Amino acid sequence: MLNTFFELNINRIRKHNYRVKVNLIEKFDKLLVGRNTVDSFLKTNRSKWIVNISDQAIPDDSINILSLGDKFALPFNNQDKKDRLNLVLDTIKNFEYSFLNVSHDIVIDARNTIHNFIKNNLNFRQHIKAIDRYLISAFKSCTKFLKRLQTRIKEHFSDIKKKVDIQSVVSRHRLNSNHEFDWPNVKILHKEDNVKKREIAEMIFIKQNRDAINSQKDTDNLPSIYNNILKHM
Repeated sequence: MLNTFFELNINRIRKHNYRVKVNLIEKFDKLLVGRNTVDSFLKTNRSKWIVNISDQAIPDDSINILSLGDKFALPFNNQDKKDRLNLVLDTIKNFEYSFLNVSHDIVIDARNTIHNFIKNNLNFRQHIKAIDRYLISAFKSCTKFLKRLQTRIKEHFSDIKKKVDIQSVVSRHRLNSNHEFDWPNVKILHKEDNVKKREIAEMIFIKQNRDAINSQKDTDNLPSIYNNILKHM
């Protein structure tokens, strides 16, 4: 009877997010012609898969993820809190939605099975394939890349709506000088993942800019010995 229950609801089961994530592995197995390695995945030529119409170069990791389109899902990672939560929510949600025309006894047995399924998947320390690790890492890098610049631009653009006493120097400049920035064409001068190195780079660029609109107090940690060099760059 339990098998009959799942057979009757096979279409709903197939829509389960976990199944979609498993399908991703099968998709990449075909893409790699049976070789589940990061090396063979990276050797695939994606230069014509997406068109970059901006002036900003897109990192290779981000291109690899973006080129997959919207018909894929990331591998399930039971070490990730969000994945674990999604597994629990989606499994329970899909099951409880599907048992309306099933007898109470079968539902009780099925719930026990579902409970054990969830528990085993949450506790199972599965081996994540090399390609899966790469995809998870590349997705995080891509998300960070896409959000970093746009988030900062939106923050500066919307800051003008705040009260005057808490507005940023950018907003005060826009109001006092009646000057608007070219928001769609913001350029990244430098990229650095290390926080400390990035702060140093930011101080250098601020020092270099003679037309800077801020008071440059955020450059106090940059040793003054470099001032003379930066003035002549």
